[in-house]
Amino acid sequence: MNFAPLPSVDVAEVPSDGFVLDVRENDEWAAGHVEGALHIP
Repeated sequence: MNFAPLPSVDVAEVPSDGFVLDVRENDEWAAGHVEGALHIP
């Protein structure tokens, strides 16, 4: 099965009222994440 590529933007292009949803595992989150990101593993 082929999936369409997900859009991405450079962090500098995220608007000030935007948010980042981080769905990585807890150990990945602990290794580093975007300040203010919402973490839902």
